[in-house]
Amino acid sequence: MKALLIVLIFATLAFIFFVYQKERDIRKALAALVLFAMVGGFGVLGMIVRPMVIVFWVHTALVIASWLSLLWYIFKGKYFLAIHLSPLATLLFYLLSTFLFGSGGLDLA
Repeated sequence: MKALLIVLIFATLAFIFFVYQKERDIRKALAALVLFAMVGGFGVLGMIVRPMVIVFWVHTALVIASWLSLLWYIFKGKYFLAIHLSPLATLLFYLLSTFLFGSGGLDLA
């Protein structure tokens, strides 16, 4: 699984490089690199969400959707801000619920 993740990271960077070589659009290449760093950052920050399994799976699905949206931006040039920022919503939900209810979850007993 880790090998697949590493291959996907290098493949995405290669896609960015080859599309830049083809189109010679430095703005699009830099924007794609920033979006790639943002998706990677959301993926790494997602490890803090692991105690809440349901939120972790939703966060993982949203990171995958954000990465696919990055690929869509690289190849088609269409940018979807809501999809790119959706993993941030799960992180904020986790932080808010931890602040309100504590790290042990909601215990009404």
